[in-house]
Amino acid sequence: MVTLKKKITLRRKGEAADFTFSGKLKVKLFWSSPTDLDLCLFFKKKNGEVGGIFSNEYRGRKSDLGNLNEFPFMLHMGDNKEPSEGEEETEQINVANLNEIDEAYVCIVNYDAAVEEEDVTYAEEGGRVELQSDSGDYLEVIADLDAADTAATLEEFAQNLRSGRNLDEKREALLHTMACKAAIKGGWTSDPAELKVLVEKVQSGEVRYCPHGRPVVVKVSKYELEKLFKRA
Repeated sequence: MVTLKKKITLRRKGEAADFTFSGKLKVKLFWSSPTDLDLCLFFKKKNGEVGGIFSNEYRGRKSDLGNLNEFPFMLHMGDNKEPSEGEEETEQINVANLNEIDEAYVCIVNYDAAVEEEDVTYAEEGGRVELQSDSGDYLEVIADLDAADTAATLEEFAQNLRSGRNLDEKREALLHTMACKAAIKGGWTSDPAELKVLVEKVQSGEVRYCPHGRPVVVKVSKYELEKLFKRA
């Protein structure tokens, strides 16, 4: 039985907190409304491949729930989730290993609202995501997506679900949307330390494309540069 430390609540973009685990991480979604919300975890591997863990009710594939004993070493608990202490609804994903993962995004999906293009916010659902580690670290993130961005986001999700030749293509489009919504936007004020890390990643070649696959860096050889100035 792990004794959890004092819970840390992150309320604003850019807030950070130390968080470690050595073999077991629990990601839990709690909400108090009758709305049926879904907990998903999308990731990008260090080799650039992308994937995700989510309910098998979307596509009827048990493999979508994941696996704790082999890659991706994550498992959506489905009906085997731990019950909440109160009367809240809950969903849970357990994580055993992140060694092959470069980036991971914990996402909440209101599938019905996305399909119907309804203008809703997660703040109305009384939702939050908790992360509990085997080291006792205990974080909470309040689910309060900016209302100004909600309608556009849901519309994009719905369009992704309607379009695409097959289910894998639909999922790929959803992954790109998730990554885009989590990215830094023009006009935002970012922490200097965060910007420094981003610049270093671009300069090192680690970051070469935006979430939608567009290049953010163009490599120009000395010969090509000289040719532009008619010196070649």
